[in-house]
Order: sequence, then structure tokens, then C-alpha cells
Amino acid sequence: MNEKKIHQDLNLLKEMIPSEARVSRLKKNIFREIDTEKETIVSMSWYRQVFARQYLVPVLLVLIMLVGSTYLWYSQEPPRPATVATQIAMAPNHYQKAKIAFEEAQRQLNAMKNSDSASIENIITITTTTQGFITKLHLAGEAGKYTAIQCETLHKDYAVYLSSLKARLEQTKQQAYEAKVIQFQKVISTRLAFYTS
Repeated sequence: MNEKKIHQDLNLLKEMIPSEARVSRLKKNIFREIDTEKETIVSMSWYRQVFARQYLVPVLLVLIMLVGSTYLWYSQEPPRPATVATQIAMAPNHYQKAKIAFEEAQRQLNAMKNSDSASIENIITITTTTQGFITKLHLAGEAGKYTAIQCETLHKDYAVYLSSLKARLEQTKQQAYEAKVIQFQKVISTRLAFYTS
């Protein structure tokens, strides 16, 4: 009986042996899985190398420094005097130079909140620069550069600016600077007389 049982088990085992086609498909699947694991191991190896503990801290520090310096670079306003001086130097004609200087003078006057001497000196300096450029303008304009209307408008706007600057200086009791502004106003009023005649 034991022999019969062994014989039956052998027959069952023969029935369970897969065909050659099945064995071939199993081999392909096994090799495909092994190759995929190798690819995953190879592709993960660079990641492990870069982010190994010994490299992780320096890589993170460099990344933080780059982000921080980029933020600081773009968030800070450039120093105005250097920027304005560069813009004036690069301007193609006297009208543009006078306009840039005048806009900066207006910006500084509007930004002045208190009467500290440093901010007043800065305003007077840029106003003196503006005065110099405006007095060099040709009142009739220059062909291809600026017109008489543009020049007149700039002179009128500058005269209004000088009036508001003089009022601000009177409030802060800055007589020395006030006298300078009065001189500027006299020059501008004589230049504006050209347009009314």
C-alpha cells in the first residue's frame, strides 16, 4: 500500500510539472523583476550619495545661503544716490537729466517726515543738482530731444516744487537753506517769463 501511495504521489507530481513554455515565461518574469530591482538600486544610489549624512548638512547650508542671499539681494532697495547719479549720467540729453534729478528731488521731499539736518541737506543737494540741469536747458527746446512745451512744463512743476520746499523750510526754521531756495525761485521765475512773453 505504501508503494501505491508513492506511485500516486509521483503521478500527481508529474501533473504539476509545468510545460516548457510556462517555465520560459517564469524565467522572463523573474529576470525582469531582477533587472527592475537593479535599475531602482542604481537610480537610488546617487540620491543616497548626495543625501548621505556627511553631505546632507553642507548641501542644506549651501541651499539656505543661496536662497537667503537671493532674497536679500532682491528685497533691498539700491542706494538712491548711486542709482540716481547713474541714471543722470546715462541720460541722453539735458532735459532727461533735469527730469530725473527733479523726480528724485520730489521723491525725497515727499519722503521727508521729520526735519533732521541730514535729510534736509540731501534735499538741498538734489535740488541744487536739479537747478543746475534746468538752467542748462534751452528754453525753446532742442530738435529731436525735447520741445519747448516739455521744457515749460518742467519749469512750472519745478517752480511748484520750490514753493513747497520753501514752505517746508519755513516750518522747520532753516533760514540758510530757505535763502538758497529763494535764489532758485528767482532764477526759475525769470526763465518762466520767457514763456509768457
